[in-house]
Amino acid sequence: MDKRINVYVPVKVGKVLCHSTMLDEIGAFTQFVIWSIGNGYPESQIKATVQLDELVVDEALEALERWKFAEPEYEDKWKLTSTGREYFELIRCMEKLGSEDNGFPCCVEMYEGKLELISPDQIETLRRSELPDNALQLPKKATEVFLHNDNYGDSLELVKAVLREKRLLDDQYMGSLYTTLNLEKEIRYRVYKTPPYDLAAPVKEEKNACVQFAVPIAQFQYKKYAVALDEYRTVLETMENLQVFEEQRCLAGGTILSENARKILEAYKSEKACAPINIYVDEHIGEMIWRTIPENIVLQDRAKAKHLLSTVNVHPQYHEGGDWRYEESKTDRAHACPVKFQFSELCPAERESTDE
Repeated sequence: MDKRINVYVPVKVGKVLCHSTMLDEIGAFTQFVIWSIGNGYPESQIKATVQLDELVVDEALEALERWKFAEPEYEDKWKLTSTGREYFELIRCMEKLGSEDNGFPCCVEMYEGKLELISPDQIETLRRSELPDNALQLPKKATEVFLHNDNYGDSLELVKAVLREKRLLDDQYMGSLYTTLNLEKEIRYRVYKTPPYDLAAPVKEEKNACVQFAVPIAQFQYKKYAVALDEYRTVLETMENLQVFEEQRCLAGGTILSENARKILEAYKSEKACAPINIYVDEHIGEMIWRTIPENIVLQDRAKAKHLLSTVNVHPQYHEGGDWRYEESKTDRAHACPVKFQFSELCPAERESTDE
């Protein structure tokens, strides 16, 4: 059974939108005029499209000509210069990267506030109402107000890496980029997994070990019985009493017990002197883990344990074979073993399955 435990981490999902200060500086209307010229629209059609005074369009065209972004071609047709063409390509790129319908899908875990770019089908999240009973979940500690900042976290560098990898934008424009986040309002939960827990490892005492749970431990004690004595079980007590009687009184004419009976009682004495066998079982996975509790392990009262894991129905039978059989004499299910992990040790569940 898997020793990795599910931890439900609060997240916000949405998109990283990319923008350019180069385009911000020239304004939205100038961008529209450049976009129109780049797409082959004549001046008359540009003026017919916008619900503004034609003088506004004239002023925008004059500014483009003055900045050497565009120049008249013939009649009411304009063409972009090399500089204007660069802006046109940047506008087209930002249309995709800065649009809410496009952008870069992302997930922000709200425990520490780290942002991650994701594939649209990579991540599965749950509403709070969909979490299983007794789910081990982390609190929301990251401050939401910071999510409204430009270039949140390392979002800009992550976006630039994608743009370079896919050659979506020339390096000369990279310096003008900045990012904003467009996230859903609802807090959802993403499944992370702990590393496989190791009950032989010492309990971590770090205060920043945010993931804490307890593994239910059961102790089973077994008494040893010599198989050779089984046929005498019903008379062993009587034989012991006779031996005591014999030792207390001197009998004329010999002894009561035969030599064979004395050997049987000697074997019985050895059997009773045998220490019981203890085994400790991890009841979450149903496996035996210890014969004796390691020195570095301190068990706790199961009733007071924090986030006690579920148990499986297990009742092990102890066997060693040979001349002995073992019968359960005691069961103790009152304890649990604490386990702690830091957040940095967790891994998103779907990323783990993708890597396999």
